[in-house]
Amino acid sequence: MEKILQFAYTGNTSSMAYNWIYNPEYLKRLAETKSLLFQPLDPDDYVKSEKAFLAYPHMQVGDRSAQGDILKWLVDALRENPNLSAKDYQDLVFDHVKPGGDYVGYVESYGRALVFNKIAKLHKVDVTPLPMDDDQMIGFAPYVAVKALNLPGERAFELAQAFTDKDVFKAYYQLFDALLEALNSHSMHDAIQAVIDAGTPADERFKKALVEPTDTFISSTVNTACHIDDAVPLVFHILYHTDSFEAALAMNAWIGGASADRGTLIGALYHTVGQLPENAPKI
Repeated sequence: MEKILQFAYTGNTSSMAYNWIYNPEYLKRLAETKSLLFQPLDPDDYVKSEKAFLAYPHMQVGDRSAQGDILKWLVDALRENPNLSAKDYQDLVFDHVKPGGDYVGYVESYGRALVFNKIAKLHKVDVTPLPMDDDQMIGFAPYVAVKALNLPGERAFELAQAFTDKDVFKAYYQLFDALLEALNSHSMHDAIQAVIDAGTPADERFKKALVEPTDTFISSTVNTACHIDDAVPLVFHILYHTDSFEAALAMNAWIGGASADRGTLIGALYHTVGQLPENAPKI
């Protein structure tokens, strides 16, 4: 099952040069001149696109996003200790991202909240802890890690609670399980159709993901940011409207926004039926 990690890491790193550019028109025009996959960073793209946040100004081809690195840390820790707790997971991330830690990169909101809470507690500062109620895609890292290491499925949400209290993650894990099961006997296109037709999930955005043109879908139905209730329907839209892992990554890149972390999920869901792009860096 560790093939899932190769695909997830490949998906994550594939669009890092354009991660958090929120101008799909700009990226689509750029994609007509060259592949957007596994490209070196050109900071001018963030200036020219006008709607962007350059979070990784020192990225090199093959680098992962913060969430991609956290997935790697979590997998390595679970290899050493399959009984790792949510608190252990918090401590693991804190040790990397704290002031003086070895992580060099952008620290997302859940990471900043973690650092604030840990340091406040360490120094006995009387403040109300920041809530761990994240609704971004970091909650999918435990799902991928648990799948990769063949751990019991319930471990995914146990670990996810290091950063979130939202039960909706469990529903999304079940959705991913249903899709992976359907892929045993269906193409990606038909597997998604079967899962959505079965009413899993009931969210109307998933039905629209299959029928709306991409420009309409990302302008009217979902946005391209990090929140899971937008990101997961968008991932399903991309998977449904492409015919290979590489094509899905290419579409994901020009759609833009939180493309690196969507790429992790695209890779995880494609790992049983996909082929790695020829120019993918060795992970």
